[in-house]
Amino acid sequence: MSIGVPLTSLVHIQIGDDEVSFPVEGETFWGQDRVLIHDDDNLLATTAWNDDGYTVQPFLEAADFGDLREGIDQLIRRKLSLVGVGMPDSVPMTAYHRVLAEYPGAHESLMDLFRDGFPVEEFPVDPTLLESRVSELCGFPLSLRVPSLGYSVFCVRIARPGCRDWNPPHRDAWLDTLRNGLNLYVPIAGSTDRSALGLIPGSHFWRESDIERTREGARIYGRAFGVPSVINAARPLKMRRPNPGLNEAMLFSPYLVHGMGANFNEDETRVSLELRVWRKIDSKDMTV
Repeated sequence: MSIGVPLTSLVHIQIGDDEVSFPVEGETFWGQDRVLIHDDDNLLATTAWNDDGYTVQPFLEAADFGDLREGIDQLIRRKLSLVGVGMPDSVPMTAYHRVLAEYPGAHESLMDLFRDGFPVEEFPVDPTLLESRVSELCGFPLSLRVPSLGYSVFCVRIARPGCRDWNPPHRDAWLDTLRNGLNLYVPIAGSTDRSALGLIPGSHFWRESDIERTREGARIYGRAFGVPSVINAARPLKMRRPNPGLNEAMLFSPYLVHGMGANFNEDETRVSLELRVWRKIDSKDMTV
């Protein structure tokens, strides 16, 4: 393994039709000559989308998805009230950035509340509906319970147009707690082909030695991230936005290079739901 020196690196990446460049602070290195997913539990191994590492599929029954979407909408409004922002129900969530423009610092305060996710007990619909659907798609039982932590969480992501509300390109599997699982991206509002999460198809099979990344987390424009950032690669850093529609879910491997959900919508905030599942081992893995 070759080790670099602490420095600021300029990352260039393509996401859809857009080119993005940004500086990353942190010590960098090229990884070992191995394919990380070959050492772990590849939950996509028996699926038709194993080569790409992702799929977009219909998600829940219409009524259940309606309840889910409304529940996430109300959760955001409740949490906004905790940081001193009143957002009337008559204002759509796609206008979030316009409302927050009147409250300097409120978005950052809200993200502090959202940083570690929410316990599954706050999920707006029965979480076993989600587990059952994803298990059906993969062909074996899956659970929302994080094996290393013993509990279940979900995350809400909010990306304002023209703002830096995105994570750097990364692999979740670089964090031990997120290995061996499967990720879900579920659009709630404003998710389009210019704002949806990006990923590099097939990159879950890239060798670690093909990627230069930060050793620990990363600092970008003064913001600290827990995940390491991709800096460079021996292969093209060209991301695709699969862009699932409402009541569709994108299932993807945490070993894929993904992130960069930069919102290039002209005037719509993007809200999405992020969940993770793991292989269900026994009845103790039941969510509720």
